[in-house]
Amino acid sequence: MGFALPQSSIPGLAEFLLNFKPADEPESAMVKAIWEMFFDCTFSSSNISTMCTGTEDLRTISNGYTDVTQFRAENNVYKAVYLVAYALHALLQCKNGSNPTTGKPCVNKNEVEPKLVLEHIKYVNFTTENGAKVFFDENGDSVAQYELVNWQMKEDGSVDIVNIGQYDTAFPEGERFKLKKNTTIVWGGNKNKWDI
Repeated sequence: MGFALPQSSIPGLAEFLLNFKPADEPESAMVKAIWEMFFDCTFSSSNISTMCTGTEDLRTISNGYTDVTQFRAENNVYKAVYLVAYALHALLQCKNGSNPTTGKPCVNKNEVEPKLVLEHIKYVNFTTENGAKVFFDENGDSVAQYELVNWQMKEDGSVDIVNIGQYDTAFPEGERFKLKKNTTIVWGGNKNKWDI
């Protein structure tokens, strides 16, 4: 049993990744090399390999790039980009000669510095399209959100990672740790089970 970053869907990312074609970046040697590796083909004339058409379908292969169901770490990048965007938006606001968030003199886009962005990050509070809350408490700590997962051995010997609960500091004290109802926790060696 352990904690994991929450699994999440990032709106539009799966469609973007799976619809990508080499023609989208025709000058990129890296895209061509990855494409050749994914589809075991080549863009160069060769009697040995199949020629790549560039129209091969990424949905037909299975690898870390095409597995769009497990966006865990990527979701943190998604939230971080929005966090900086919200901070920049707040930083560049100006009403009656001062910033409405801090009360300090207005800043124009040519005066933006990292320390000013950081100062405005602490005021950011939003919820992403996929329901993740992003804000900082009075100590500057962000919301801690984790899934409680249980590694369970299946009959064929493979391991299934089962979400059995969550921990979320956005909830009030005493409600932050929740176990899912109607789930089974399997302890080491499949010897003991605990039904919730």
